[in-house]
Amino acid sequence: MDKKEQGKQKHDLFAKQSPHSSPGIHIGLIESVTADLRAMTAFVQNLLIYDVAAKPFYGIDLNDDRAQDIHIRQVDQILQRLTEIGSPQLLSERQPQHRMAARCGTFALLLLALLRHHGIPARSRAGFADYFSSATFEDHWVVEYWDADCKTWRYADPMFDAVWQQRLGIQHDILNVPKAKFLTAAEVWKRCRLREMDPDRVGISHANLYGLFFIAGSLIRDIAAFCRVEMLPWDVWGAQPRPDDALDPEKLAYFDDLAEHMLSADSNPVLIERLYATDQRLTVPTHVFNALRNRTEPARLPQEQDQHDDDTDQHQHRYT
Repeated sequence: MDKKEQGKQKHDLFAKQSPHSSPGIHIGLIESVTADLRAMTAFVQNLLIYDVAAKPFYGIDLNDDRAQDIHIRQVDQILQRLTEIGSPQLLSERQPQHRMAARCGTFALLLLALLRHHGIPARSRAGFADYFSSATFEDHWVVEYWDADCKTWRYADPMFDAVWQQRLGIQHDILNVPKAKFLTAAEVWKRCRLREMDPDRVGISHANLYGLFFIAGSLIRDIAAFCRVEMLPWDVWGAQPRPDDALDPEKLAYFDDLAEHMLSADSNPVLIERLYATDQRLTVPTHVFNALRNRTEPARLPQEQDQHDDDTDQHQHRYT
């Protein structure tokens, strides 16, 4: 097998739907969305609304029931919910009040599903962006997709519709986010460890959560997403530290190694999958701790849930 064919096989790993990105029985709802990246992004933006910005940016008040939609984990359930709160014709223009409450991870997941539906290699990436604030790198999720024409991976940020771009003064192309403006969790971890970045300026402002513990948690979620297990941005399991955990030299070395592996992940994605599958500190268990709801929840589709993993009980703590 030549290098070109090997490279194609590596990319093909990311063109397949995961249990979380699969539209399932609702595949018909996305069949008419063309394989154009801008069209797919517009489709996502027409259906979702970032809950924290609903009132200040769009003038929309979300009731408690609608606000809980941010916790929906699978694309098939997202599509089902969209038909319940608005027109079942998802290509029809929706006013903001009929969009589903979501956060960056859900925007990324829905675009991810569309890209994979058209056979375009793509993956959700957990990391930090500098375009929310000039003072901090904010917790964020984007989609990394394969540009076959240029033979390179690029970042797309489907959450930033025209309203967001105007409010935050975004100048870059949201479908080709500069690599300097979004850094993966592994990149940020390494820079902080080299003292090139201040970890106390990396995190999530509205929750006042910053530091190495937060970056380490994002790193583990990014590893899972790279292995096509896309979790909510506030899901906690395994080796993810608590806010008050002391990261001793052994733990720091562990995350140093993980970051190095992820920084070279594209040269050997099978190695990352092997690490994820064999290191139970990384593998998503059947249940995870939802830090926003402060409770343990099923992590996967019903048919994948076989028994409760008591290891998540150690994460019974509040992040926000």
